[in-house]
Amino acid sequence: MLPGFVEITPNINEREIELAKQIANNINRKCIGKENAVSNKRLREAFMKASGEKISDVRMRRMINYIRGWNLVSRLCACHAGYFQAETQEEWDKWKLSMKKRINEMQRILDCASFFSDQQEKL
Repeated sequence: MLPGFVEITPNINEREIELAKQIANNINRKCIGKENAVSNKRLREAFMKASGEKISDVRMRRMINYIRGWNLVSRLCACHAGYFQAETQEEWDKWKLSMKKRINEMQRILDCASFFSDQQEKL
């Protein structure tokens, strides 16, 4: 749960864990390689069609994070087109490099926030 975002980021619940397992099974079967990526929106639309219930994009990302954390889809990647299982080592390496760059940029911003206070002059 993220402080300040309690309504949209509660911990994943049992129902969502089961849904995450179903999503993982589908990705493992149908989304091999970047060209077969499935979008967050498409996953939510499929859930809506199957259950009649809406799920937010934030909750879907939480389920995807669960899938990654428990390695329910090995080498789970994401790109502009959606989520997919890396078919090649190149796809996997590109995704890992992209993640490292994102993490480094977030760390840079956190370092800046820690360094500068509201009282200090802007650069």
